[in-house]
Amino acid sequence: MIPIHYRDSETEEELGRGFEETLPRVGQSVFVEDVGECRVVYRWQCGPGASVAYVRRVLPEENYSA
Repeated sequence: MIPIHYRDSETEEELGRGFEETLPRVGQSVFVEDVGECRVVYRWQCGPGASVAYVRRVLPEENYSA
């Protein structure tokens, strides 16, 4: 498992931490506890032991089905 730090892509505020099987891809939706659904904007691999994923919150109107 890879430790991931989730940060707001605009403010760099730490939104949460978690462990993932693989690194989240740019554009992938992730669920951050106490924040909700977020989309990965970019990521930074700090080394084999940790990574930072910069995310933006997904607004409710972005989650509609066409």
